[in-house]
Amino acid sequence: MFVHNMILSVVTIVFSIVFLIYANTLPEGRPGSGTWGPGAWPALMLSLLLVMGILLLIKTVFRRKKEQTEDQETDHEPAHIESTQSEHVETEILEPDVVYPSRYWVIFGLIILYTFLMGYIGFALSTLLFIFFATKVMGMQKWLSSLMTTVISTGAIIFIFANLLSVPLPRGIGLFRELSFLIY
Repeated sequence: MFVHNMILSVVTIVFSIVFLIYANTLPEGRPGSGTWGPGAWPALMLSLLLVMGILLLIKTVFRRKKEQTEDQETDHEPAHIESTQSEHVETEILEPDVVYPSRYWVIFGLIILYTFLMGYIGFALSTLLFIFFATKVMGMQKWLSSLMTTVISTGAIIFIFANLLSVPLPRGIGLFRELSFLIY
């Protein structure tokens, strides 16, 4: 586990730095227009990815040091039967079985339907429907929680992409197109 996390964190850090350099070569937004340029979003995401890679590296190193000190402490203690049983239980907890593999196929179908419907009913309504049904498929049982997650997520996505980043989102056709003008 230690080696895997170390490799992942180093690859993530290198990837982020390399593409952050390329993202900074993209043009910036027009001065005074209040809009971000084409390089702003990739630079933001790559910066967050870089921070996450650094945090994973730090966490992995500290966890390794903690495990080494615990191993040194347990080497001096006499072996008990309980310790081998707890190690066995810990191994079982760390390797869970896939519980509902059919859910992946349902989510995959929802993504295809979402992509198809977006051109007809617009981004806002198709995203509302997709997020709502995806939360239900993934096991969110309370209707109010699903509705709040759906509305807040869709609103945040529309605000970020349509308003802050000025990304044109699909509006749909007919009545859906007219309704989308009321939202964004």
